[in-house]
Amino acid sequence: MVTDRLTQNPVPPRILLVDDEPKIRGFIARALTAAGYAIDCASDGDEALRQLGLGEYGLVILDLIMPGMDGRAVLTRLIRDRPDQPVLVLSCLDDVTTKVTCLDLGAHDYLTKPFSLEELLARVRVQLRGEQHQGGEVLRAGDLVLDVDVKGQFLCGQAFSRALVAAGRGGAIVNIASVESEVISASGEHCQVHYNVAKGGVKMLTKGMAFELARHDIRVNGINPGTIDTEFAGPRTERGRDRSLARALIKRLGQPSDIAQAVSFLLSDDASFITGTMLSVDGGWLVQ
Repeated sequence: MVTDRLTQNPVPPRILLVDDEPKIRGFIARALTAAGYAIDCASDGDEALRQLGLGEYGLVILDLIMPGMDGRAVLTRLIRDRPDQPVLVLSCLDDVTTKVTCLDLGAHDYLTKPFSLEELLARVRVQLRGEQHQGGEVLRAGDLVLDVDVKGQFLCGQAFSRALVAAGRGGAIVNIASVESEVISASGEHCQVHYNVAKGGVKMLTKGMAFELARHDIRVNGINPGTIDTEFAGPRTERGRDRSLARALIKRLGQPSDIAQAVSFLLSDDASFITGTMLSVDGGWLVQ
C-alpha cells in the first residue's frame, strides 16, 4: 500500500497543488492526503508563487488554464528560480504542442484531464522517488491494477460461487470490466496497458467461470461500462466531457443507475438464457 511505504519516512513529502477549479483541487487533495502526502493548495498562479517563496516542495502539480497568470507563465518563473523543482503539469489541454512546450520549459511530466487516479498517484510517486525508480513504480502501479481488477474479482467470484454451489439452487454472478477490455483506443493516446490487460482479464475470467459453473446452474456474465458520470477519475472538465461524447452514439454520459439496471437484469430470471457474455453499457461507443 502507498501509506505503508510512506510510513517509512518521518516527514511526509510536501506537494503544492495549483488548480483554479475547487472540485478538482479538493478531489486531488483528498486523494493525496489519503496516500500520506502533505498538501498545500493554490487557486491561481500568483498564490502559487507566493507559497513557493515560503517553503520547499517535493513536487508541484500545476494546472495550465487559470485566471490571471496561466500555468505556463508560472512554470517559466518557477524553473527560472528553482531549476531542479519537479513539476507535474495536469491539464485538459491534450495537444502535442502544449505538452512539448511545457516539457521544454522544464516540467518533469504531463498528464491530461480526465485522468486515472491510479495513474496520477503512480506518477507522483515516480517524481518523489527519483527517476531511477520509474521502472519499478510503473510495475507497482500495474500490480495494483491487476490485484484490484482481476485478482480481486477472481477471489470474490471464487468465494461467492462456492456459497452458491453449496446452497445447490443455482444463481448468477456479474463481473465489472470496461470497454477497454475490447479496444485499446478507449484510452486514446494515453493507452494504459496494465488497465487494458486487467479489464481483458476480467472478460476471460467471466467466460471461464461461466464454463466451469454451468453444471451447477450458475450463470456468469459481465458488464463493460463506457464513460460513466462519477468522480472516480476526478471531476470531469467540459473539454473532457466533449471528448467522451464525440464517439458515443447516445449523446450523454452514462449514469451509475445505467450500470445498476444492467446488473439487475443479468441477475434476474429475465436473463436466464444468458451466460458467458459481456454486456457493453457504453451509449454505442464501441459501435464505431
